[in-house]
Amino acid sequence: MLGQNGGRLGEEYLPPKPRVLDACAADDVEPRVPFSRSDRFPCVNADAYPDGPILRPGLGCEGALNRHTFGRWGVKNKLWPTNPVELVEVIRRPKHLPRPFSGEEIARLRALRLPEDQALLMQLSFLTGLRVTPVCHLKVGDVSFAPPQIRAWVKGAKTQVVQMHPALADPLRDYITKRTAGRAQTFLFQNRHGGPTHRRTVERMTGIWGRKAQVVNCIPHRFRHSFGTELLRTTKDIKAVQEALGHADIGSTMGYAELANDRLAQAIGSLSWGPVIATSEPAGYVSSDFSGEGHRPSA
Repeated sequence: MLGQNGGRLGEEYLPPKPRVLDACAADDVEPRVPFSRSDRFPCVNADAYPDGPILRPGLGCEGALNRHTFGRWGVKNKLWPTNPVELVEVIRRPKHLPRPFSGEEIARLRALRLPEDQALLMQLSFLTGLRVTPVCHLKVGDVSFAPPQIRAWVKGAKTQVVQMHPALADPLRDYITKRTAGRAQTFLFQNRHGGPTHRRTVERMTGIWGRKAQVVNCIPHRFRHSFGTELLRTTKDIKAVQEALGHADIGSTMGYAELANDRLAQAIGSLSWGPVIATSEPAGYVSSDFSGEGHRPSA
């Protein structure tokens, strides 16, 4: 017969053993350390691991960050004297440069005949540099014509004030008058339930634009890249581009400087080394690869 605490009557109640789970990934930590149901962090026996847990080198940026966080947590809670992964080099995330549209691609996209809401969405994407989610969540009250500004709720739970391009004023005013009741809380781009259009809907929409305009990989974020690249090429002001894009770290903006380096492009284009180097291969000679070896076609 069981008692009130789950044990048999007359016997001392023993609490259940803690669950044994991995502190990190199975390939990262050895041996396993116990987690209790009620504790948020692992119940590590500091005496058993005086120098910290045994960590194996894993792959991936996320795994490396987890190990460093776990090591610092152990030092903070005095489970081991030093961080066992303090001297391990952090795996850096690969650097990706912006991928703006070319001038010809922009011209083909802007030449498309689109419904009024899609045309305004494309203009906002090209002329504000906002990410797709803030554009989807724009409301009537976020648009101001005096002064001409757009307030957007952007990444990092921040409000960004975007200066309105003059070409946006009339289309926005006409759209708000025709397509909305003028209420401040009304979304500019609504779904059928009156909520904001989902970013996946916009992604599918831009994909259709790309197929019609013969633009490969036409995704919403490339409109932002095009805005930032063209703004830097026009103004030569990296700080202004950082503010326009809402980057907290100017390092994120420096990638645009590599693309908008017209001075370097002109310098390389000015090289004059004469005509293309002529080849000395005899007639009928077919190169097999880039190793320099070739063969004559068989008769």
